[in-house]
Amino acid sequence: MPYEYKVYHEHRLIHERGVGTVTDDDFLRSFAEPPTDPDIDLSYDVVSDYRHCDSEITIDGIRRAADLYALHYADLPLGKWAVISPDERGRLRAHFFACFADNPNIRCFREIREALTWLDLPDILIE
Repeated sequence: MPYEYKVYHEHRLIHERGVGTVTDDDFLRSFAEPPTDPDIDLSYDVVSDYRHCDSEITIDGIRRAADLYALHYADLPLGKWAVISPDERGRLRAHFFACFADNPNIRCFREIREALTWLDLPDILIE
């Protein structure tokens, strides 16, 4: 899977970073079922960072992810989820907003500092 993870236990944060090319299938695998890694606490906030990869995630992929999220995660005590997408036209951000607009704990940002501010975390945390 083209993702790297770093867990900041002291800040209750998971930093998920896309690397290489991220497709719909890659993206959807992360929603197929809750992670079983004991280092990942689902109540932690998550930053999904797409600044350093080529995203091929489509609106259909985001819609399917929203369906999987509702199916597998709706009743779990989750933290906030901040998605970082610097794409110039805002395509990915607009799709996330459309598909997750009814969830106040999911937001998409262009800049990492905006996301960290929303999460009430120091902006020096993630490079």
